[in-house]
Amino acid sequence: MTANNGFTAVELCEKSPFNLILLDLMMEGKDGFATLREIKKTALNKDTYTIALTAKAYETDRQEVLQADFDDHFPKPFRTQHLLEKIRSVLGED
Repeated sequence: MTANNGFTAVELCEKSPFNLILLDLMMEGKDGFATLREIKKTALNKDTYTIALTAKAYETDRQEVLQADFDDHFPKPFRTQHLLEKIRSVLGED
């Protein structure tokens, strides 16, 4: 499932549980940090594994992402294969 913005992502998370959520940090209207805070308040997805996809690639950015309660950080550009490996690992498909 995909959402074009943080508002839609939160709405989806209020209705359905997910095994994994990928969030871009720089979304229009509601950034990834605000979106994650709201998702973590939902009963269905409060413990869902979340990965931040972002152009923020410095170590300080990574620390900010992890402190914001994301489970992982993938700075852009990233190798698709690395992301797919992580997704498989999280979903238990490795």
